Amino acid sequence: MIADNVEQLFAIFMADLRNVENGDSDFDYDTTNQTPRQGGFSMEDLMEMARKKIRPEYDEGKLQQRIISTFSDHFRGLSRYMRSFNETTRNLFMVLNTPSLPSLDGMDNVVKESLNMVCMAEGLSLSDKRIHLDMLLMRYEVYLKKLYYLIHKEEIPAREEGQGATLSNAVFAFPALRGLKNNPMFAYQEFSQRLTMLRQLRNDESHASMNMTEQEVDAALRIVIDMYLFVTGMNITELEAAGYDVDEIHQKTTAIPIHSYNYDDENSHDYNMAAESFVPANELTEEQRIDVLRKSLVQMMNHGGYRPSDKTFCKQRHWVAVYRIAADEGFTIDGQPRYFKQIVDGMHLSNCKVPLNIDTLERNIKSVYSTSFVDWSENGLVGKSLDKYNDIKRCAEVFLTILSDNRPKR
Repeated sequence: MIADNVEQLFAIFMADLRNVENGDSDFDYDTTNQTPRQGGFSMEDLMEMARKKIRPEYDEGKLQQRIISTFSDHFRGLSRYMRSFNETTRNLFMVLNTPSLPSLDGMDNVVKESLNMVCMAEGLSLSDKRIHLDMLLMRYEVYLKKLYYLIHKEEIPAREEGQGATLSNAVFAFPALRGLKNNPMFAYQEFSQRLTMLRQLRNDESHASMNMTEQEVDAALRIVIDMYLFVTGMNITELEAAGYDVDEIHQKTTAIPIHSYNYDDENSHDYNMAAESFVPANELTEEQRIDVLRKSLVQMMNHGGYRPSDKTFCKQRHWVAVYRIAADEGFTIDGQPRYFKQIVDGMHLSNCKVPLNIDTLERNIKSVYSTSFVDWSENGLVGKSLDKYNDIKRCAEVFLTILSDNRPKR
């Protein structure tokens, strides 16, 4: 697909790509104005500087300013037809920070983390850019569904009864997106091309068929981020009519909230939001997150009876439960099981009697297990499939409790 559309892809951002010299990324910092500190740096100072460049801390104010300075030029042709770009950017984060439904809010942290890494990190590798492109592509549909829910107080209806709404349903639900193709104005035609490209990229990514150069990935990232901003900017009036005025909503924007859930053994469907009691995972350093996860895994592997078969964690399928909880709680990247395996392999768990098999994990995290734990349902499961579900679910409940006990508290 990319080979067939490379001219269209580059035409959208040719001016930006011409400015990329010596293979440097569009998203790199300008560090030329940083003044060295008198007396030099200690090794600890240098290590901390390197860490912040590779994985910058999340500062929503700085991230918004970076997005404004990087992407505002793409919207000049629409300045007469949509709100200011500053207001558009603020509304994007308002949507991400506003609670709606658990099935929709799960994408908030993923989108913000990916935006932070793409826009703020220095020297981001091609593989990391691909990961964050995948994250933003796959969450665009959910972002549209959340935006629609905030405006209309109901979910996007599916075209076929009994089926969930698709990306096509979500696009069709917004007049600003639905009408792009038939709008003759040049500025709108540019965004029509961006939307077409996003849908093609999304389709190819869902079939794992993309093979892209770094310049193509950079251009694709700009297209996807532009479309998050476009649909937001075109629906600010609708958000305000629904009661979401960004100037009247005061939010804490220096930390990414993580949705954590307390499990009640007496009622397996009663999950209570408890994010206020935990330090959000994205406020922890990578070392702290791995330390919490490792401590929890060690305790999980010792949970239960003395015999190996009596342990709560004793089967390969139990890694599905651990992965799902870790992803839901922000201790690994959802949709990236191989990244999770890298973390686990680096822990060198000597007491692990069931080493993680990545092929088995990838085969198993489908259907119900691909969704957030709070959305799991036994509907339609019978026989061995139901027994397997109950076994994995019980393991997930135990690991969620252990992980919650080990997380730093406010």
